[in-house]
Amino acid sequence: MTPPDRPWQPLTLLLLVLGLAGCVETSATRDDFAPLPSLAPLVGVYRNRGEAPNAASAPMLLSRLLWPEDANLPHEQIETIGVEILGARTLRVTAQGQGGVRKVGEYALGRDFRWENGRLWLHPRLGVAGLRSGEPMVGTTAEGVSLGLDLDGQGKARQTASATGMAFLVVPLHVGATTDVRFAKLR
Repeated sequence: MTPPDRPWQPLTLLLLVLGLAGCVETSATRDDFAPLPSLAPLVGVYRNRGEAPNAASAPMLLSRLLWPEDANLPHEQIETIGVEILGARTLRVTAQGQGGVRKVGEYALGRDFRWENGRLWLHPRLGVAGLRSGEPMVGTTAEGVSLGLDLDGQGKARQTASATGMAFLVVPLHVGATTDVRFAKLR
């Protein structure tokens, strides 16, 4: 029984339990990024299929990180991603498969990415959860990708994803994940 001078304690305890029960963070990261002075060290050819730290997870494809909205691009058939510099502020990225060039894209500093602490940060994608029938959560989603080289000079991507909202319109919920993937630099 709650003493009469503290009637708020059960409610506070319930809110604390609900709040803590709704927070989940996971991380599967490798070594940190190498400090790069400019975009120039990124020039090269990378394997499209990444090497995730957890072998049981689905393979991550560099082409999906670069062109996430392109449903017509056969990501699984892309073998390599070539990166070259066009001036001081623009990169040309070429996806190659057995049939030749699959896609070419140009990424400009400021328009498509920012350069910070030796990493290329693709602009984040923001969204809303709960718009489809049957989704248990209403809230916001965010996804970000940073690219660079690892300490061994191999390609590295760090993908972060999070969702914040209300599960079943009752439980506050925050879910987040960070995954690092290595993309072998072939030349």
